[in-house]
Amino acid sequence: MKLRMIVSVLLVATLFACGGGGRGSDNGGSNTSSELVSIAITPSNTSVTVGSTQQFMATGTYSDNSTQDLTSTVTWTSSNSAVATVNISGLVTPVSAGLITLAAARGAHSGSTTLTVLASTSNSTPSSDPDIQSLSLSKTIEIANASRPEIIVTPDRVFILYLSISPSRSFNVVVYDRNMSSVVSTAVLVSTDPTYGDPTDIRVISDGPYLYAFYETCNDAQNKTYLFGAKYTLDDTFARTAYTGVITQSTKFTVAAEGDEKTDDPAPMVNGNEVYVMKRIKSTLAQSGATRYRLRKFSKNFQPVDFSAGVTAYDLDLSAYADGEARQASILFADGYYYVTVQTAVGPSSINNDNVVWTIPASLLMVRMDPNFSVKDSRIVSAEAGYTEGYVTGFKSDSKYFYLTYNHVKIGTEFSSVIKIFDKTWNEILTKKYASVAAGALRPSLEVSTNQVFAGNIDEAALKAMIYIFEKK
Repeated sequence: MKLRMIVSVLLVATLFACGGGGRGSDNGGSNTSSELVSIAITPSNTSVTVGSTQQFMATGTYSDNSTQDLTSTVTWTSSNSAVATVNISGLVTPVSAGLITLAAARGAHSGSTTLTVLASTSNSTPSSDPDIQSLSLSKTIEIANASRPEIIVTPDRVFILYLSISPSRSFNVVVYDRNMSSVVSTAVLVSTDPTYGDPTDIRVISDGPYLYAFYETCNDAQNKTYLFGAKYTLDDTFARTAYTGVITQSTKFTVAAEGDEKTDDPAPMVNGNEVYVMKRIKSTLAQSGATRYRLRKFSKNFQPVDFSAGVTAYDLDLSAYADGEARQASILFADGYYYVTVQTAVGPSSINNDNVVWTIPASLLMVRMDPNFSVKDSRIVSAEAGYTEGYVTGFKSDSKYFYLTYNHVKIGTEFSSVIKIFDKTWNEILTKKYASVAAGALRPSLEVSTNQVFAGNIDEAALKAMIYIFEKK
C-alpha cells in the first residue's frame, strides 16, 4: 500500500485588532461604517502530501458580521520556505517534511495556521540500504478456543499469553520451544472471580528476564471493570513474582460516559526501572471527540510511582494532534523519546456509538514526546481514503526500525490486519498484509526478534488464536 503522508492543519490563532479603517484598507482607505476585525485561513485540518499543492483562502470578518474574500489582497508568508512555500495567491507547495506557520496579513490584522508537512512514500528518502526487503511467512500456529494472543520471544522460548474462551474464560500461557515445534509448559494465570468477573483483555511487555502483564476483568452483572498488573519470570515455570491488586475500577465500555477511564486494551511500556500502563478516556468517536489517555507508572516490583508529589496518574491529551475519542493505541520509549501510535478520525463531525467504530474512516498518527511528555512532532504514518485504520495494538522498535501492526477495514469490502515497518525517520520500508476475515473481528499483536517478526491475531468465527511467524529477508 502506498503510504500517504498527510499534512495536518491546526488553526492556531486568529488575531484581532482595533482600528478606524474600513474595507478599503485596515486603518485607512475608504470610509465605511464596518471595520475588519479578523482574518481566518481555510481549509483547516486538511491533508496535503509533498509533491502536490494546496490552495488556501483568507476570509475577512467585519464589525457588521459580514465577510469578504481577502485571498488576493492579503500578504501570505511561510515561516520556513525550505519546508513549504506560498505564493501571492495563497497556493502552498510542500517541499520537505517539517513544520511551518502559514500566515495571511492585511495591515494590523492577521490569521495563521500551523502546517505540518510530511513526505509521501514516493517522495521520501528511503533507507540507504534497508536490511529488510520482505517478510516471508514460515509458520502458522493455531490455539483452539482462544482469543487475543500476546507474544514474547526469548533466545530459547516463545511465550504466548491468551484469553481462553471455552469451556470457561481465563488468561492462560503456553510456552513453546524457540522453533514453536513443541509445547514446553502451560499454565492458567487468571480465572473468573465472583467479585471481579471474567477475564477480558490482556497486553504484555518484557524487559528481558521478566514479563509484565496488564489485564482487565469485567463483572457483566454490575457493568464494572477492573484493571490489574502482574509480573512473571520468563522461564518454563512462568512464576508470578509481583502483583498490583486492583489498579483502578471503571465502567464497562458499553455503558461508559464522557470522561470515564476505560480499562480495556491497556497499553504497556517499560522505561528503565519503571513500568507504565496507558488507558483511554471516553469521548465521542467522531472528529469532535477528545483524544485523551491516562498513564500510570510502577516500579518493576509493581509498587505505584508518582509522576510528581501526590500525582498518581498523568493525563496525556493529544486532542491538538488527533481527532476523535482515544482508541486502542500503543506506546514505547526508544532513542530518548516516548512514541505513541494512535488512531485519528477523518470521518463525520458528530457521532457517539461504539457499535459503529469500524464505519468511521480513520488514519494512523505517530506522536513523539520528550521525557517530560512534551510533544516534539507528530505525523500521519498511514492513511488510505475510505478505510478505517486503527486498533494499533502492536508497536515495537529495534536499533534501525519501527514496527506497527493494526487493522485495515472497509466495511463490506475488507477486514484485514497489516504489518508496517519504518526506518527511524519514519520512511516506510514495507507493508505486509497477513490476516483477513469475511466477518467478525481481528485483534493484532506483535513481537520482533533479530531475524523474525511474530504477529498474533484471532479468527473469531473459528474461535481460535493465530500466530504468524515471518522471516526477515
